[in-house]
Amino acid sequence: MNHFQQIIDAWLDGTITDEQIKFLNQTLLESDELAQQFATQVQQHYILRECYANDANLATALLTPETDNKNSNSSIRTRAKQKKTRAPFHRILLSAIALTFLLVIGGVWRLNTIHVVNRPSEEPHAAPVTMPRQTPVAAIIGADEKNNELQIGQAFYDNDRITFHSGSVSLRFQLGVTAEFIGPTDVEFVDKKKIILHRGQMTADVDPSAIGFTVETAHANIIDLGTKFGVQVQESGETDVVVFDGTVDVQYKHPAETQEAIARYERLTAGEAIQVKGGSRFYRIPVVQSAGDSTAWSTKIEEAESRFVSSISDNFPESSRPIYYNLVANGFDEDALSYVDRPYEWNSPPEIPFPEQLRGGDYIRMMNALKFVMNLEVKIELHQPADIYILIDKRAPPPAWLAREFTKTDMVIGMDEYDPKGYFGGPLVENIQSLGIGAGQSVDYIFDIWVKRDVQEKSIVLGSLVEPEPVDAKSNRPKSPLVTTGISMYGVVLTNHSSN
Repeated sequence: MNHFQQIIDAWLDGTITDEQIKFLNQTLLESDELAQQFATQVQQHYILRECYANDANLATALLTPETDNKNSNSSIRTRAKQKKTRAPFHRILLSAIALTFLLVIGGVWRLNTIHVVNRPSEEPHAAPVTMPRQTPVAAIIGADEKNNELQIGQAFYDNDRITFHSGSVSLRFQLGVTAEFIGPTDVEFVDKKKIILHRGQMTADVDPSAIGFTVETAHANIIDLGTKFGVQVQESGETDVVVFDGTVDVQYKHPAETQEAIARYERLTAGEAIQVKGGSRFYRIPVVQSAGDSTAWSTKIEEAESRFVSSISDNFPESSRPIYYNLVANGFDEDALSYVDRPYEWNSPPEIPFPEQLRGGDYIRMMNALKFVMNLEVKIELHQPADIYILIDKRAPPPAWLAREFTKTDMVIGMDEYDPKGYFGGPLVENIQSLGIGAGQSVDYIFDIWVKRDVQEKSIVLGSLVEPEPVDAKSNRPKSPLVTTGISMYGVVLTNHSSN
């Protein structure tokens, strides 16, 4: 064993003497090669020690089969039905060593010293050898071609900050969060449980172990309670919060004008979205636009992406729940998600072909809970003529507005229901514990398809799924509406009439 290696071992063991520290400092200043040797061993030592203490470490997350540099721009969609397993310790050790290789060879190994990267051009001054920086809080697992200067495996630590002007960057946090950022983005890493999003869009998928992960903005703190959610911060500081699954808490930087307002918007669940202004002003976001399986989203409908719809609104008062309608551009296909508040999917039934006239159409993910709403009015504004299809549960009698304005077709489509969180309870849960992939798989219920072709009007209004029965002559009041717990809300698909 050479003398320099003995010095490294003594430093790692904590038995290094003052004389050896002086020698180590001088050596690191004079030799880039020995400085990198020292950094490599220190990084290995501390990452392996972290791995031993906690197997939910960054290295394991970085080197799972789902990490693919070639597909860094694609959405990573993990079905809730897939079980996650903890990696065995020997795999963690190999992952840690591989991560160290990425960090050191990629030029991103980092110590809390100033002399291990470049030799100073002037007369060197001995800098004290200090403990290496703490375990990384996050690392890059994907970056598109617009950010090719960023390296897979590049790590970020407490108080680090990253900015980029365009494109996307995907990160995996040690805590158990996978997040995609879309530029222009400016994000600061406070610690393993908190970031500050100064600007840009972030979509986070949070493991149950990472509950409490917090995104701070100029106007609010968004605290995850086990979910998938998005945050958009405009240059002006306005903050959009969209919940795709689960629940988040929103804490305002400044108290709202009334306690009732704080309570109403303090907790958001799947299918809800708000914009926070000035730390106390908040507004419902009625529409979230996305495209297929992409994680990118927008709270404004872009005409370049949506061929038909220019806006979606309803007749809910301002004090109602801040629900949103998800307009998915060109996204209707097998396994397309059905609702904003349920993880259901559209699938063609066994031995029945998928309705090709609807494939690739723009579709609207409604909230399934709207099936309970009487006197609903959903207004869809169009910027060009379209064929509008309504997908309605066979278990529900066609409402009057549907029978009056639409025509029933011979086409049908299936609903693949999934209840991972026990929405229903009881024995029904046992029948919908998985999602099938592909045509004819795991279809639970059948929906009829109605159509209104070549709609030339600038807008069309859709009504409630079920309607009250006629007025009772004795009480002069409508009879109780039909029970809706055994059916699901309708879906909406828009296509180009000229292609049919």
